[in-house]
Amino acid sequence: MAEKGHVHIVVSGFADCPYYQKAVKEAAAYSAKFPDNLSWEKVEVAYNEWPALRIKTLEKLGKGADSHKTCPLVYTSFKNQPKDFIGGSDSLNTFLVTEYTE
Repeated sequence: MAEKGHVHIVVSGFADCPYYQKAVKEAAAYSAKFPDNLSWEKVEVAYNEWPALRIKTLEKLGKGADSHKTCPLVYTSFKNQPKDFIGGSDSLNTFLVTEYTE
């Protein structure tokens, strides 16, 4: 694994979304496997609160509201502030398998 320091991932979405559930499980599994390099948290909201959270988070990431329309929304965080956009569930998987190998 390339040395890049500790990365904190945030998985945000609504509980009933199967892609959100998949991303949560994957983030948990990888952070358990690489605890010195990776941590994570989830931000779970009700379905009706999701659109507002998505737009607010994308704005903090410097992205437009149309840049990511699906659940989940995954990004890195530094000092409790969104830092780098990762994408959705598939993008999280690509990020994890690329950056965190034994």
